[in-house]
Amino acid sequence: STEKVPVVLAMSRKSARYTDYAAAQVINVADDENIIVAFPLTLPDISVNVNGVYTALAWVRWDDTNFIQSYVVPDILLKDNADPSRIYAFGHSSGCCMAIAQAISSGDNGDPFAAVSGTGG
Repeated sequence: STEKVPVVLAMSRKSARYTDYAAAQVINVADDENIIVAFPLTLPDISVNVNGVYTALAWVRWDDTNFIQSYVVPDILLKDNADPSRIYAFGHSSGCCMAIAQAISSGDNGDPFAAVSGTGG
């Protein structure tokens, strides 16, 4: 049997990509420690009028939590040697907001996360 390994969802600020985390050595640590890391992407910057204030969409839609929990996590669990009891989410800036949103809404989909964390920016 193959050893099960933890999964980390690393969510970055709006319009950012996994290269933001390359500088923080996330990819190198994941390789060294045998951790699966996924980098879900935000929507592109789209300015919308919300009550007279224009804002850029990023990790601000609750549909994003459903997408991650209903599609991204199950897809990862079908592959590799992902351990379903060790799925973690973290984020930076608006990615932090999405990590927290994952924790808040995770009960809707069976609480897939062992822990969530984030940093401001």
